[in-house]
Amino acid sequence: MLYSLSKYAQSLGLDINVIGVDIDPHAIERSQIIFQGLNIHKSFVCTDSLFPYDQRNPSAGWKILRNKYLPNGIDIIVSNPPWGADLSSYSSLGQHYTTALGQYDSYDLFVETILNNLNEGGLYAIIIPDSIYCKEHYNTRKLLLDNTTICEIVRLGEGFFSDVNFAVSLLFGIKRRSKGNKVKCVHLSNKDRKDVLKGKTTLDFLCEHSAIYVDSKMMISNDYSFITDVSSLDIPLMSKLNSCPKFEEFVISYRCVELSKKGKVLRCPECGMWFPEPRKKAK
Repeated sequence: MLYSLSKYAQSLGLDINVIGVDIDPHAIERSQIIFQGLNIHKSFVCTDSLFPYDQRNPSAGWKILRNKYLPNGIDIIVSNPPWGADLSSYSSLGQHYTTALGQYDSYDLFVETILNNLNEGGLYAIIIPDSIYCKEHYNTRKLLLDNTTICEIVRLGEGFFSDVNFAVSLLFGIKRRSKGNKVKCVHLSNKDRKDVLKGKTTLDFLCEHSAIYVDSKMMISNDYSFITDVSSLDIPLMSKLNSCPKFEEFVISYRCVELSKKGKVLRCPECGMWFPEPRKKAK
């Protein structure tokens, strides 16, 4: 992503200053090789983006980064943040990240890092897993909808990137609080995805010809949900459904319990919880 953006900027004759940050030294080495042919200002720093330079406070670490490499601040951030990363070695995430609550993922923290360090009016482009649509990531969606203008959400689905077996989405926006805007939403079908990968069409073409536009206010009023699959006919119906009781008023969300092939379960008479039928049946 960063290379494509840099190459495009160079073709326009723009004078840009690029900095790449990654904790993996091999990624830094590869980037230095790839960027050799681009005549732009570039630097690659091997450090932890969550706590740069081993600073106990991420703000202090990023201040060092900006002062050294980007004294005018950051106008554009493109990122493929890690998800599912092991965070057990961090002891103070909750003190520094508002998204480090409940069942969060490493990418939640990176999204917050992006917004904390982007100039006001700056642009962001993020590859993110589709778990962002789940209830557990409410805090990150709220952070984005309350503090930025989300311009476009593109749901790519599974298998779009090699060696990535998760459904992913692209998220584009501006760090500028929105008073209400239409979010361009695209959801690729299986056929669309296959056609793009086979070169029969382009992602740009599909984004222009199959997009729907959803009011960000509707996303906010629907519990900060990224609503990407509604039509103009659905919106009046959704407004009526909003006055109905919510499903969460009757059920509680838990991590799933694996069932046996027979599907038998039992309910504990003491705590009321449900469990799979035990292999060794008690009286």
